Amino acid sequence: MHRMFYIYEAHKDQPMDQWVLMKAYVRPSHVSRWLKKAPQTQMRVEVRDGDQNAILGSYEAEEWLRMGETIERRNMMLDNKRRHEERGADKPRRKRQLTELRGLGKEIWAGIDAQEYVNEMRDEWQ
Repeated sequence: MHRMFYIYEAHKDQPMDQWVLMKAYVRPSHVSRWLKKAPQTQMRVEVRDGDQNAILGSYEAEEWLRMGETIERRNMMLDNKRRHEERGADKPRRKRQLTELRGLGKEIWAGIDAQEYVNEMRDEWQ
């Protein structure tokens, strides 16, 4: 799951459905930098799941700046906890071996002479 951070701007007394999308970022630190340089208007930040576009949180600009990146760290910890619970605490992750890749993709090379292929590649270099 990756996160997207959307910054919306509104003029005074404008309903939320008429807010204008100003910027979209993938890093929370960029959001904070942009908000500090932004014009003094009413702004909010939405945190969304980049895969499903579900809203994970909505924050007023002042709240975002006050809390800094703590909000994102908390969301990442919740994601890790959810993934751990989905996998199951009693199911340890199995270590993979490099030898498991042996023979993978062999159908691609079926019927091709290795030395002939190498010679053709070398001829192309000249």
